[in-house]
Amino acid sequence: MAANHRPAATHCLRGHPLSGDNIKVRLDRSGYLQRSCVACRAIRDAAKKEEVAALTPRRPQLDEKQLRRLLDAHEDGVSKTDLSERFGVSNHAELCALLDEARMLARRAG
Repeated sequence: MAANHRPAATHCLRGHPLSGDNIKVRLDRSGYLQRSCVACRAIRDAAKKEEVAALTPRRPQLDEKQLRRLLDAHEDGVSKTDLSERFGVSNHAELCALLDEARMLARRAG
């Protein structure tokens, strides 16, 4: 064994075993085998998903009364910028989706 070669790890840094179904082996760009912990990857993926969800703006949920007010204001000629500010909408696509929802509600109401 060469002096700079270290033995293969039996556990990852978090203590998960690097064996069986908990190990993924792949070739890196240099052609060396790389082993990674499946459990740690799942933890990283879940954390990334939470981080992205926290940064993604959510469309406000408007009740029927608010949707009617939105549609009335739109039909009265209020600008989309003003509508976005009034109803807490962060972008044009979300505003259009809310207006579509309001129109469907108005059609159902007759």
